[in-house]
Amino acid sequence: MNTKKSVSLLGCCVVRDTFGVHEEEGGYIINPYVQIPNPVSLVTKSPLYDVNAEIDDEIFEGKRAFIKKCQILELRKQVFQYMWGGVTSDYFLLDCGEFRKNILYFPETDGWFTEGHKDLLEKYIERGLVPEKYEVIRPLEMDRTELYSYLRKFCDELLHRFDREHIILLETKFVEFHTDGKCIQAFRMGHEGIEKNNIQLKLCYDYVKSYLHGCHIVEFPKGVMADTNHKWLKHYMHYVPEYYDYSLKAVDIITQNAGGRPDEEKSLEVLKHTYEKLFQEKHDVVLRSTLDLQKKKNMAADKMLKYEQFFKKILLEDGREKIKEVLEERGVRTCAFYGKTRITEVFLAWFRSWGIGVEYVVENYSKVSVWMDIPLIKRTDENLLNCTNMIICDIRYEAIKDKLVKWGFTGTIFNYNEFI
Repeated sequence: MNTKKSVSLLGCCVVRDTFGVHEEEGGYIINPYVQIPNPVSLVTKSPLYDVNAEIDDEIFEGKRAFIKKCQILELRKQVFQYMWGGVTSDYFLLDCGEFRKNILYFPETDGWFTEGHKDLLEKYIERGLVPEKYEVIRPLEMDRTELYSYLRKFCDELLHRFDREHIILLETKFVEFHTDGKCIQAFRMGHEGIEKNNIQLKLCYDYVKSYLHGCHIVEFPKGVMADTNHKWLKHYMHYVPEYYDYSLKAVDIITQNAGGRPDEEKSLEVLKHTYEKLFQEKHDVVLRSTLDLQKKKNMAADKMLKYEQFFKKILLEDGREKIKEVLEERGVRTCAFYGKTRITEVFLAWFRSWGIGVEYVVENYSKVSVWMDIPLIKRTDENLLNCTNMIICDIRYEAIKDKLVKWGFTGTIFNYNEFI
């Protein structure tokens, strides 16, 4: 006898991936699943001129069969008919993630449709399936009385099929950061844009939670990030794998609970705190790595900028000849370079052409101790003090000079930038 619980799903990819990213659907039987439609679109009129009109398969060429199915169901306003037809599930799982999307209103047909897949919309218009003129409506800007009337119809439709004890609401949010496990990066939308989307999502969630009071709620834990390498590509609601472990375990607690609601709520709270701690510990490590990497990138960028400014100065101010004159005035006939940089490479060629001997270059190495026929001396080698003139070819001039003086260097120290 099959003891697996069956579930019907409605929402964005989060509710589906709660099961889909795990082996054997996480131990559940997945019945009808529909994605894409904003809840408002599900309970309003069709934008089609003729709701029974034939919709050519050619329109969906290059699209996944799942996209085609969801688009046609929404166009014909048959989502609930599809969801409720056939087998009956033990539980109904939904999220309100698609409420983030704008809605298209077609005055000519008094029809509504979810914004998205603009290429398909253009084809619907070209084929004469829907009117050419439409308005783009942001749910957050809708009249609240009108909006809540649609959300009430949406909730009532669910309650016609399932009682509150068998409805599970999965909270979703836009997150600001994504990670590949090695580095953390911010999304381009920025905090303000993400916050606007979350305010819109919260508007729907607040109403649905209130109207469906008594249903099960899987709260969104703190510290969740998006997965840079998510199978559906990087997105504000394509979360790291650990989130889907959390949401599946939360569903398990709800569907397998035998101790009543107080026991369930306590277990869900413990689970959420456990994963919030996990996210914090894991991402703290990645964050430190990210900050170290960013620091190195900033230092490298700073170096490149300063070196670029130096080379421009050389070109614009006849710098090559000025450097030669300074060296002749100070009687420099031999020297060493501190740092194997782009400036060192340029200076080396010039110094050789002027007959100035380069004794060594101070630069750490692992295997090769010679560069451009010049000996390399490690920065910790006492032999680096054995020259009369040390030319620092690094932007960290002051720190390096202090180190040389502290070690007892008695020769003349030059900054690469002081020659011109």
